[in-house]
Amino acid sequence: MATVMVIIQRINMIFITGATGLLGTEITKSLIVKGESIKVLHRSNSNISELKSFGSKITLVEGDL
Repeated sequence: MATVMVIIQRINMIFITGATGLLGTEITKSLIVKGESIKVLHRSNSNISELKSFGSKITLVEGDL
């Protein structure tokens, strides 16, 4: 009799809009400190220099809602 094992890995990702603003930046920092995986939506004309300083801890996605 064959045994089948299924491993399910739960992937949690937080998607943030408004992360270049005052409150959004603070929320993003707080979540990074907690070790969360984060994707951030930013406009093409937004200043993302502070977000870039987080390096590989976040994924930057350019777009507009």
